[in-house]
Amino acid sequence: MSTDLEDVVTVELDCGHWSAPYSREITLRQLGDLLLILDGMAEETAVAEEGAA
Repeated sequence: MSTDLEDVVTVELDCGHWSAPYSREITLRQLGDLLLILDGMAEETAVAEEGAA
């Protein structure tokens, strides 16, 4: 089974203080790029927290 990176998926973000969830349709390629960015941000946060401790 192969995956087409141009297939469209819906991503929904929901934070407790938002009045409504935010949803957007993006391609699987864009989702992969977004996840890589978030992973990098998480790593930077962890390093910064270690430095502050």
